[in-house]
Amino acid sequence: MDLDFLNDFTKRMKSIGSYGLLFKNSIQKGTWKQYGIDTLYEQTNLIFSVLLYIMEQSLK
Repeated sequence: MDLDFLNDFTKRMKSIGSYGLLFKNSIQKGTWKQYGIDTLYEQTNLIFSVLLYIMEQSLK
C-alpha cells in the first residue's frame, strides 16, 4: 500500500488548523456587517482572496 499522501502530514495539519482558527475568529466578529459582508460565503471568499494576495506577494 502506497502512503505518499501522508508525506508532510504534520505541516498540512498545522496549516488546516490555522485556517480553521482564522475562520472561527472571523465569523464571530460583528465587524463584517459594518462593511456590508453579511453571509458566510462572502466572508470566506474575502478571507481566501486576502490569503491568495499574501501568498502571491510573498513569492515575488
